[in-house]
Amino acid sequence: MKLNNHGWGTGEFIFSVVAILVLLLIAVFNAHRLYSSLDTEDSVVNNTSNSSIVKPSEEKGVKSEEYSETETEVAYNEEYYTDYLEKMINATRNYIIYASLIIPEEGMKVELSTLVEKNYIDPLNDMLDGNMCNGYSMININSDSSLNIKTYLSCSNYETEGY
Repeated sequence: MKLNNHGWGTGEFIFSVVAILVLLLIAVFNAHRLYSSLDTEDSVVNNTSNSSIVKPSEEKGVKSEEYSETETEVAYNEEYYTDYLEKMINATRNYIIYASLIIPEEGMKVELSTLVEKNYIDPLNDMLDGNMCNGYSMININSDSSLNIKTYLSCSNYETEGY
């Protein structure tokens, strides 16, 4: 029986394995860079310190001295709406990742209604009257290629500054 010497040799095998490993290494590096740029949420992304509460008394025309809100209630309200803002940031981030969105240089606006419609977040309702909140996220790319996500929320009794 005659041996067929026209197949792959050890040199070709090693070369193909090295080429596949190099491509895999490049893919892992780029994936890590993408996800690490998305994880810079709290210091860069969250703008909850610029938020303000519109008291129900101001909205309904009731005299301000008739409405008194304890410090605990204010802290609870801030925590409640801050939680909503964090949920919007996470939903926006997931929407960008899973929808494979390409962010233009001038930035992008994602409405809360879009996130709800595509099931990235449940509808957000105001804690006092149950009405649905409106909001949006502004997405920009920083000079270091990381994402900057700012969320804006408007509910019956709360509105982020700049909404």
